[in-house]
Amino acid sequence: MRSAYKSKIKQLFGDDKADKFDALYGLRSNFLHDGSGRDSLGDAADATLEMGLQLLLADIAHSAAPSEANQVNSQGTSPMPDRIISRKADGCVFEVASVLIGTNPFAYGAKIAEMDRRLGRPVATYEVLWPFREIFVSSTSVGRWQQLEEEHSRR
Repeated sequence: MRSAYKSKIKQLFGDDKADKFDALYGLRSNFLHDGSGRDSLGDAADATLEMGLQLLLADIAHSAAPSEANQVNSQGTSPMPDRIISRKADGCVFEVASVLIGTNPFAYGAKIAEMDRRLGRPVATYEVLWPFREIFVSSTSVGRWQQLEEEHSRR
């Protein structure tokens, strides 16, 4: 999660803001995991809120701007997936990952699936989502990610 946000902030605002985010995320992690910094998070909370608002506005502006990632083709579908949802065997959502702008969604999905396998996470299926379409990939179907990536590269 941390690296995905940092990457998106770096892409939209540059290295300085990404480094500031990383420092703020570190404070959050320290507080969450061992309770440190409880009385000194006021300024960090304000900075985080400001950065979050800037990120939201930049994301809205990007969504409104015409680009290959947001345009709708003649079939009424967006050519680029924007989310990958990991689901447990019972269908409950385990994690939702945003596909970063300019990222191959299927290579990204394969990395998520590989990490889940290595960490022994209880993921059964992945959903690659467009605004009007979805593709399901089984957690045991390693070759399917490669097939989707190759199809995507031919476009």
